[in-house]
Amino acid sequence: MKEEQGYLSEEELNDLIAEVEGSGGVAPPVYLKDCIMDAARGIKVISIDAEKRKRAAKLQFITYSLKIFTAAAVAVFCLTVVPLDLSTGYAPADRSRVERRIDENMERHEERNKKLLERTQKSDWKEVIDTKSEELFRMWNGLKLKDGGRIG
Repeated sequence: MKEEQGYLSEEELNDLIAEVEGSGGVAPPVYLKDCIMDAARGIKVISIDAEKRKRAAKLQFITYSLKIFTAAAVAVFCLTVVPLDLSTGYAPADRSRVERRIDENMERHEERNKKLLERTQKSDWKEVIDTKSEELFRMWNGLKLKDGGRIG
């Protein structure tokens, strides 16, 4: 059965083992030493790469720190140099066109809101009057006369 599948028989396997043990083993390939030495050199390259990565990380940290410091310095500069009229809460009377447009839009919006509020109040009164008149009409229709007839 072993022979059918391409395996060695027991005797052939024992002969092969004896031959390998008797001949002193198989000689290593010629290029094996070069492969091992290249792998050993690669370890040093990896450590050099690690040092380069550490330097790059430190440089990146320093540049990030400088950016943060610059942003903070600019913010402090803007707070101290830009004049503010603290009594009004915003910049001095030199207003730009954009600020004037914003104020005009806000006034227009407030006027529109007032008109809508007045309309809703008027419509509320109309609604109250309508509901009360409907109630009165129902009550009037529900009244019975003394002679058994109905009004309406």
